[in-house]
Amino acid sequence: MGTENSEVFFHIGQIHFFRNEYRLAEDAYEEAIRLDTMNPGYYFAMGFLEETRGRTDAAILEYELSLRRNPTFIKSLSALHDIHLNKKNNQIAAISFNDRILAVDSTHPFGHFIRGNFYFNQANNLTTEKRIEDFKTILKLAIASYTKALRTDPNLSRALYNRGYSFFLLEEYPKALGDFSTVIQLDPYNAKAFYMKASIQEYLGDEAGALANYRQAEKIDPGFRDASEAVKDLEIKMQTSSAGAADPEGAEKNQKK
Repeated sequence: MGTENSEVFFHIGQIHFFRNEYRLAEDAYEEAIRLDTMNPGYYFAMGFLEETRGRTDAAILEYELSLRRNPTFIKSLSALHDIHLNKKNNQIAAISFNDRILAVDSTHPFGHFIRGNFYFNQANNLTTEKRIEDFKTILKLAIASYTKALRTDPNLSRALYNRGYSFFLLEEYPKALGDFSTVIQLDPYNAKAFYMKASIQEYLGDEAGALANYRQAEKIDPGFRDASEAVKDLEIKMQTSSAGAADPEGAEKNQKK
């Protein structure tokens, strides 16, 4: 190619990668690595290429080679976290890589978000015997991690949603309502946030507000069965209450029947 510049080969590899020309991308990345064996980004690119091809173990090897060049390379730490969590089903290994991310950057929003998810999942996977004893304690750890993530990135809607759900499970409904409302402001097409907000409103007695938000969740996602059923159930409930208020004696007779 008439050049010995590793960055040129790297960028050529990137072009081939985005064109799905994986073999040509591999050749270019290998040449970049040959010219500069200490650049962690080149090994990361090779690892991402292998992961895209479905070669998980080869990807892990490349990411680990990247970390040998730079143990604080967050892209590779994050990639290894995701592989161990989602493909290897090894939560302990995954969280160890996330801990390394936080050791590099103690304010990293996704690092704290991932740590919050770890606690959240841990709480929900407790056995029946342990649930009463530890459930609330672990959820509070999750909330603390989500809060740390939000201090750095207040617009991280996934952290807001998960923190809101944690507050919901702890029956801290006003706090949960606040988080779900903020999620909706950031992402007005989040059907689940509308549904959760409606659920809390219904529990707190705001049936009109709940019905409006159930309907919005159904509108955003017509296949959201829980929202559709909630709309029907609440409409029936409100109609029955309205009929009872208009004819209290008739309602009392129906109850006696």
